[in-house]
Amino acid sequence: MNAKRVDPSNLEAEEALLGAMLLGRDAIQAGADALSSADFWKPAHAAIFDAVLRTFEEAQSVDPVTVSETLRQAGQLEQLGGRAALLRLQAQAPASGNARHYARIVAELAALRRALSLAADLSETAYGGDLSEVESLLALAPERLAAPLGTVDIPME
Repeated sequence: MNAKRVDPSNLEAEEALLGAMLLGRDAIQAGADALSSADFWKPAHAAIFDAVLRTFEEAQSVDPVTVSETLRQAGQLEQLGGRAALLRLQAQAPASGNARHYARIVAELAALRRALSLAADLSETAYGGDLSEVESLLALAPERLAAPLGTVDIPME
């Protein structure tokens, strides 16, 4: 029997990190240091991550109300579940002090997804029989496997 494979992901870690980021500056730093929105498996989580970082850059105060406003202004709030979704993330965050651990889990799984994507592209190209295209993909492999990090500069108090 050939079971359908699922991309490596951990929605609980994504949600725990986002909830922790809604609770405090250290968690925002942990997320910004380790991840970009492309590292989230769930698109809604990527959008919330970006909104948290944008809110922080603009307002220096991050909570479900301010992030809701950022998402509302971007026309994304309702499609992401409204402010209630942000409140749920914040309320269910197991421990904001574990944000670096949650971010590491998300980053490691994103790296596995990038490796799988590269492997699939290499396989498809190799079956096409063009060695020069395979060599080109291999030359780009380090860049494709590297994690795109966040760009927020968070001043330490």
